Amino acid sequence: MVEPLNPQDFFHSFEVFGHVRPMAGTYHIVDLTLEKTENILENAQKHHIQYFHDAAWLHVMGQNLIFCMSQPSLPLFGFSGSNSIALLYKHLAEEDDHAQRLFSITSHAASFLSTHLSVPVKFQGKLLEFPSVKVLCAFFLWKQVVHRRIMIHSMCLAHLMAQGKSPVEAQEAYLAAPDEKARLSMCAQYLELDRVPSWQLNGLIGFWASQEDRLHLTMHQDLPSGPDFLAFLMDAFGRSGE
Repeated sequence: MVEPLNPQDFFHSFEVFGHVRPMAGTYHIVDLTLEKTENILENAQKHHIQYFHDAAWLHVMGQNLIFCMSQPSLPLFGFSGSNSIALLYKHLAEEDDHAQRLFSITSHAASFLSTHLSVPVKFQGKLLEFPSVKVLCAFFLWKQVVHRRIMIHSMCLAHLMAQGKSPVEAQEAYLAAPDEKARLSMCAQYLELDRVPSWQLNGLIGFWASQEDRLHLTMHQDLPSGPDFLAFLMDAFGRSGE
């Protein structure tokens, strides 16, 4: 099991948790999380997917993000992690049927993965609203932190079990590592690289970029992490004001 991350502790560290008021803001996020992930891996091996850190899996999740962003609802921004997709909207109309929107987006995401992998897939969807850019950026940073923890945990266990350890022994060795730097070193050894690629650790984002007076759906795969990612988001969202 991945060590649990307490959202309240995380948001409190940015002095914004007290301002998170679901259904009371102007920034709307549809947060999609995969259910029954073990069943997905059991049936996805024919697509060369054994773990959620596999490049093939992360590629499919990135494709799913772009697919969801190209639907008629047209989110402004999206983040894709190993087991979730978060889509950002600004100022949903009051008369909009939020329940129908949530059902539609969740269905699109599930149908894409189910069709691509020939595996039954189900997402749990939540509609969240945030009152400011600061809170919004903290939310996406939290999503990245969760994704990084899942990736590091998955790669470390795969590395340790490849050395002959049982799942229990691998988990104990993972927990015994002194810090994230030591765990990232294990991940790099497992991948036989000098360092873990940022696209594998930090998630993927989709957004609309203006090129030659036209908007193009774009994916960014080389994201910073931690405070640098927060600054990146604040800069990106801050340009449009609150």
